[in-house]
Amino acid sequence: MGSKVPGLVPSDYDPRPRSDGYWESLGKHVKMESLYKQQLLNRLGKKKALDNIKR
Repeated sequence: MGSKVPGLVPSDYDPRPRSDGYWESLGKHVKMESLYKQQLLNRLGKKKALDNIKR
């Protein structure tokens, strides 16, 4: 868990404006067992598909 801090840009070197990124679960601990499995679940929308993966 980290804190949100100002970015390094824009700066004198690169003055282009930047928008803030997407923040999910800011200030909270998250549990991530497998990014691949979560992406697969998001894409397929079926938990049953995950059961076919060897653990």
